[in-house]
Amino acid sequence: MMTFLRSIKAVPIAACLVLITLVSLPLQSAPEQIQTLLAENKLDAALKLTNEELGRDPDNVTYRFFKGLILTKLNQLTQARDIFISLTKSNPELPEPYNNLAVVYAAMGDYTDARKALQEAINTHPSYATAHENLGDIYARLASQAYNQALQLDEDNTTAKAKLSLINDLFSMPARGQQVVAEKTEIIPDRQPATAPPATAPPATAPPATAPTAT
Repeated sequence: MMTFLRSIKAVPIAACLVLITLVSLPLQSAPEQIQTLLAENKLDAALKLTNEELGRDPDNVTYRFFKGLILTKLNQLTQARDIFISLTKSNPELPEPYNNLAVVYAAMGDYTDARKALQEAINTHPSYATAHENLGDIYARLASQAYNQALQLDEDNTTAKAKLSLINDLFSMPARGQQVVAEKTEIIPDRQPATAPPATAPPATAPPATAPTAT
């Protein structure tokens, strides 16, 4: 009995506290861990964990998407582009891969393909606000290129100069905190199928049916 009591007393208090903490804290799922690592900008650790999960489930959409997002942040744009293109082919109903593909194209300076990708995102999900905002940014970039071209052909074109100045002011607005080149990436949200409410008898004079607003 004395030996047992000594062994209990020999356990450091710090170790007990760590054990209590580990038991009391909920464990994060792998996607949650990856999102936490991304938020902390620990990109190498996020990529390592993502690759481990893909090793177990190579076709998992979430982990493929995470890998594309991480590679974009690591500026490995060609690999990121290929992943997002693959996702748009295997899951054409999801708008997020199109949006993030546009981010990659824009980072590569390919605003034409970025515009096409964003239009696909909007066609898939018309109320996707991020894609609409990014598309506006891309159109502004395309306009900037056109005004620059106009000035190369006619240096005295004051109208083109004024319009180009307005666009440059737009992209240098401090409120955005960063350059606007379709920078707004998106994580694929959990989309649960809608549950239909119990059927009820319609009123005697029902109003005309209207389409529900997409969320």
